[in-house]
Parts: sequence; C-alpha cells; structure tokens
Amino acid sequence: MHDSISFEEMEAIEKNAKYIGLSYEEMMENAGREVAEEVDSRDNNNNILLFCGKGNNGGDGFVAARYLSEMGYNVLVILVGNEKSISDGATRKNWNKLKKSTVDLIISEDPEFYNKLQEKIKFKPDIIIDAILGTGIKGNLREPVKSAVNSLKNFNANVISVDVPTGFNTNIYDLKSDLKNSIKRFREETKSNIKECVNPDMVVTFHKMKNGMEFIKSNERFAGDKKPNPKIKVADIGIPPEAETYTGPGDIVFLNKREKNSHKGENGRVAILGGGEYTGAPALASMASLRFCSDVCTIVTKKEVSDVIASFSPNLIVKGVEEFDDSLDILKKHDAIVVGPGIGNNKEDLSRIRKVLQKLSKSDVPTVIDADALSLISSNPEIAKNNILTPHEGEFKNLFGIGGDAKNVSNKADALKCTIIKKGVKDIISNGKKLKINKSGSPGMTVGGTGDVLAGAIGGTLSQNPKAPFRSTVAAAFIVGKAGELAQKEYGNSLLATDVIDKIAHAMSDVISSST
Repeated sequence: MHDSISFEEMEAIEKNAKYIGLSYEEMMENAGREVAEEVDSRDNNNNILLFCGKGNNGGDGFVAARYLSEMGYNVLVILVGNEKSISDGATRKNWNKLKKSTVDLIISEDPEFYNKLQEKIKFKPDIIIDAILGTGIKGNLREPVKSAVNSLKNFNANVISVDVPTGFNTNIYDLKSDLKNSIKRFREETKSNIKECVNPDMVVTFHKMKNGMEFIKSNERFAGDKKPNPKIKVADIGIPPEAETYTGPGDIVFLNKREKNSHKGENGRVAILGGGEYTGAPALASMASLRFCSDVCTIVTKKEVSDVIASFSPNLIVKGVEEFDDSLDILKKHDAIVVGPGIGNNKEDLSRIRKVLQKLSKSDVPTVIDADALSLISSNPEIAKNNILTPHEGEFKNLFGIGGDAKNVSNKADALKCTIIKKGVKDIISNGKKLKINKSGSPGMTVGGTGDVLAGAIGGTLSQNPKAPFRSTVAAAFIVGKAGELAQKEYGNSLLATDVIDKIAHAMSDVISSST
C-alpha cells in the first residue's frame, strides 16, 4: 500500500526524466509498446478496438494501435473528441503517425454516436483498450467521454485500461491513513466515481502503481457488476532511478500557483529574524524570499542595526526590536519564519533566540533554522520538530558528531521529526521518509552569503506551501542552484550572492520551459 504515487508525483518524475534525457515521446513509445505486448501475450485475440482520448493517455493508445497493427492484428481506433483538440507534442506526433498507417480510424465527439456505437461498426472486438483518460481527471465524466465509457461497457470483450481506468480519480485517495480508514473514505466518497468509470479486466500502469489502485486489487467491489477485480501490471517505460533520486524541474510542480485574483499577502508572508553581528545576511535572505514569489518579507532585527539593514534596498521591510525575544508577536503574523541569518555567536543573543524558537515550536508556523541558530539544536532538540534545518558539513558534524552522508541525514531528520538540507557540492535533503540529492549549483557559490540566499529562498517557498517543508526545501535548493549556474556563466568565480538573487527569476523561467 505504500509503493503507490499520486498524479502530481508521476508528473514530477516524468519532468525529471525528461530533464536528464528521456523525452516524453520515448516514454509514450515505451508505454504504448508495453500495452501492445500485453495484448500479444494472449491467445485467440484478433480484433482490437481502442477508445482513445486527446491527451497523453490517448497518445499511449495511438502507439499501442500502431504496434498492434504491425503485429498483424485487426485494429480500429475511435478518437473520443475533436481531432483539433489533441494535445501538442508527443500525443500529436503519434496521432499523425497513426493517420499515415493502415489502422482504421473513427473520430467523433457526438454522444449519440456512442449511444448507438454497436450498430454503427461492423467490428466484433476480442479486446478493448481503454485509453481515454488517465490520472489527471478531476470531477465527473463529461460528454462525449461519459457516453463513450457507457458504450465500451456494453461490448462483450476483455478490457485493458491504460495506466488507470478512465474515470478512476486517483486524486481522492488518502493513503497516508491506515487501510481501514482509507476503505471507509473510499466507500463514502467514490460511489458515483466507481459506478461511472471503466471496469477493466486488466490495468497496464506505468512505472509505479497509482494512488487508489490498492482498492482495485483489494476485495472491495470495484464496480456495480459481477466482474472480478482487475489484474494490474506495472510496466517499465524506461524512467531511470535518478528521476526520483535527484532534484529537477518536476519538483516545482507541487508548489502553489499564484491566483490571478489574489491580493497582497495571500501568496506568502515571510519573517526573517536575524542581523546581529552581520547586517547583510538578513537582507540577502529577504531579497531571495521575495524573488521566490512571497508577497511580503519582514526582517525583524535589533533596533541598533535596523537602519543599516533597511538601507540595503527599498524593497526591504525592517522592524527593530530591543531584543530578539521581543519579536514573537511579529513573527507569528507570518506564514513562515527564517531564524538565524547574521545573528553571529553572541551568547546573549543566542540565548534570546533560543527562547523565541522554544515558543515558536508550540505554534503552527513552520520555521527555517539557519546559520548560528543551528547551534541551539544540540541542547534543545525539540525546537527542530516540523521545521527545516540548513547545516553545511561542518555544522552537521558539530551538531551530531557524525558526517553528513545520506544515511545520517535521513536518520537525524527522522529522529528529530524535521527536514534537513545538508548543504554541499551535492545537497542532501531528507525528512526521514523521503530523500533527494540536489546537484544544481556552481563552484562560485562558495562565496559568502549564498547560504543566506538559500535560507531566504526556502522561507519564501515555505510561506506559500507551509504544509510541505520537504517539497519546499527541494524546490528552493534546485532553483537556487540553477541561479548559481547562470551567475557563474556571467561572472565566473567573481560572482556575488546578490548575483545569484538576480538570476533566480531567469532560473525559474528556464526550469519551467525545460520541462514542457
């Protein structure tokens, strides 16, 4: 039950696979071939009917149809919808290939056509391939898909669904809870979904099981007829392990999107608590946070240095307090907090920061603990819970007395119930359950201040995704590293931390374009 993934997770994996060299077209080719080979493994099946949609699921069906035709089967493809609406890219390319083949094609978006389909085609299928809709479905089926699914059910033939049965909403299943509660939720929330979706004899899914398939395999009734529960085959489509292990463009798909009608403050409010001994650090963290699309970032610092920090940029909001532990009321008004940039190792300041972190640990505001504030974890491990720690190798050793390899980072994150990013040539990020390696970055990023940039970037992402500290950290690390690479190209080893900040927007744009 634990080795299944959501629609978003699969989308992220595919984007990361493309980033490291496996194209969407190659993945679709492999998927369609796997479906065709499943059909070919069966006996006494000559006539194959495919219901194909306009998206990637339909694209897999187009590929399967081409292979089956080449294998000598009689193949009929029905495109459910308008040809002009077929997705661009791999799906469109495979449709064009199919049009040039000898495969018979029918195109219809008329529900009435599907209501009388058996009368309209002189074709008795031995196997039907359901490639209409995949994992991205939201809500109930709409026409003409609804009528197409109903007509599909009326044929007396074995049905193979591609990836997931059309209409099966994988996004409604909460597999974090125990099986008993999941099945209870399944019964309560999916009655209409299950009744209207395709009820196949087999599902050929790709790379990993999708959320909810546990119920297809279980004794829970999958649909309203007397069919046995479908078999499920997980097919390999060539996605390398690195697509899940290493960060990539796919890791930003989880992040909240800015709504067009949103107002100031609705896209994240960040507070930076720091700036005792070093005044530039909180300014760098704040600017990075704003570049990561948070609406508001407030620097909370001691009054004696507040004017100095404010002078760095007109974009900065700076509030001075007499002592660091006077900041609690201000901090709690924000969606995420970064504690540590520029504090230094003044014992009195650190003692006051400890009090702040202890009180924050009882609130729901997620916190990034950075720089010298990390030293407080050793004697106060409870302040790490649900938060994000950002040590480099030396700080990790000082904190835990061991090196920061992947196993140790994961174990410590699990023990402290937090997320840890151990910064280095390759960042290691773990929440104790999941682990990612970030390879983006450049040699010039060893310059002072880039750690403050990363802390602020994590804070900015976290403010918009406060329930997702691990994913926020992964996304921020990858983008900051890409920004560092762009800065290195322009400035070489002369780059400054501010150069990395200036390249964040370009890095985001490049990453988004590279994954489409």
